[in-house]
Amino acid sequence: MAILLYDVPSMLCTCGARKTYPNNVQDSMSNCLCEPAEAKVNCLCSDLNITSVFESEVENRLPIRRPWLNFYAAKDDPSTVAATVPSLVTAELLVHLKDSFDKTVIKVTESVCKVNNAILQGCYSCPQGAIANITCFTNGEPTIASIRCHDHIFTTPCHREGTSFTIIYGSEKARVHQECEVSCGTTITTFELTGVLQWTRTIHGTMKRIVNGESNVYDEIVLPDFLHIFDVMVTWYKTILIVAACLIIAIVISYVFFWMFGSRILMGGAKLLCRVIYGAIMLCLCSVSSPMKAVLRAWKERSLAKKRL
Repeated sequence: MAILLYDVPSMLCTCGARKTYPNNVQDSMSNCLCEPAEAKVNCLCSDLNITSVFESEVENRLPIRRPWLNFYAAKDDPSTVAATVPSLVTAELLVHLKDSFDKTVIKVTESVCKVNNAILQGCYSCPQGAIANITCFTNGEPTIASIRCHDHIFTTPCHREGTSFTIIYGSEKARVHQECEVSCGTTITTFELTGVLQWTRTIHGTMKRIVNGESNVYDEIVLPDFLHIFDVMVTWYKTILIVAACLIIAIVISYVFFWMFGSRILMGGAKLLCRVIYGAIMLCLCSVSSPMKAVLRAWKERSLAKKRL
């Protein structure tokens, strides 16, 4: 359960819940209009609807996720808030010993850890950051690998069969192409972390956080990645210009081709059409005249036969 903390008002009222649950009840700033009345004070106060504050505002409810820290309700006691660190970093320890030793045993593990390329998903210039799912492999015993991506450092468990791990990466740029180093010994391997992140901030959300006192103007002055926006617009314009150029070239070629060879094509087409029509007519006449010629030939033969008789 998340708790809103307000300034303690100058006038408090007796509350039964305060005695029963002294650790779970917090004072809320009361908006009261008070008037004196003999030995008492009559106050007309407007109640603070805490339920609506928790139900309507996402930032007032658990879990709260940040790239470096997460807040959750404890499983054994929901009224207790537990904080977890998503990814820890390695530390170098330097120990000075004043005593002398007769014998020392040094064991050095030279494991090689590798991580496959990963894709970032999420937003940039936002509190929650972007996430990437990685898998770490090692050729030796299970160990802990250190990952360095420029200014970001993570640690992840590694195993022969591979161990999945989620890293949270905070970026101020929309397009991320980062080469990261992985080491669990003296050997360093690399992998690429890439992705195109989204811009999720809005003017309405910024003004709302400032008015509610959840942030200040300085922290909210965050501009989008105009260079990425310009690159996208240039890419769109290039595509539009290429299509327009192809269309213009096609129109010009068609225009020139029509004026140079249009009349010849039309005359040739007309002649071809006339020949087709003439051939069709002749074919029809032939198909009609052939039976008539056969009938006339038969009639002439009969006439000659009668004259001979």
